[in-house]
Amino acid sequence: MHRRAGFNVYDALAPLASGIVAFAVIDIAFGTRLVLSSEWSVGGGLFVIVSAYVVGQILAAPAAWLYERLLLGRCLGWPSETLLEVPGGGAARRLLGCSLLCEYYRPLPAEAQESVARRAGRIASQALFTKAWIATRQEPDAARWEKHRLVFAFCRDIAFITLLAALLMAITALAGYTVHSGRPLAFLPANPWWKALVFLVISLGITHRFLKYIRLYTLELLLAFAEAPAARK
Repeated sequence: MHRRAGFNVYDALAPLASGIVAFAVIDIAFGTRLVLSSEWSVGGGLFVIVSAYVVGQILAAPAAWLYERLLLGRCLGWPSETLLEVPGGGAARRLLGCSLLCEYYRPLPAEAQESVARRAGRIASQALFTKAWIATRQEPDAARWEKHRLVFAFCRDIAFITLLAALLMAITALAGYTVHSGRPLAFLPANPWWKALVFLVISLGITHRFLKYIRLYTLELLLAFAEAPAARK
């Protein structure tokens, strides 16, 4: 997905937040004390913050590949395809459209689709998305749909982190490893299978939010593109 030019607060805070969540997940999964129940010195706290930022930046790349290129590009379809009812996907997508993902597969009204088609001409959906992004990136209201991009990117990273934690917990259980007993949150289950289930449920829930906000981002972008003056095409 494209990003607007320039720097905003999210560029610094989102990787940091994702990295801190990753450290917290490690604490919960393995009983460490990287961020939960930790007493930091000034130097130690600074090191954790910098490390969390670096980890967040690193995790963003595989998260984008898994959830955007693979999940959307190969499985569910891009929002620019579902909103404009681009043919493809077969019975699997029709079945998903009748399930919990019905909102994701809800298309634009016919009038809006026609407006987008008149502006875009006959081009592929992803090429249309790129054209719409270029045409609307300087629009006065661009900050409105930019907020959706910030949220879906954060949800994508957190979904990836918790999915990875679920896999690690399952591997730990299968291999028979003993997890450190010094759990930072005593109310959490010690059994790695239960932890894997909790992390998996969280990941699926956050993935659903990711789909919601990436759809909203694309919807706002396409509608702005359809309504933008032709001179900005």
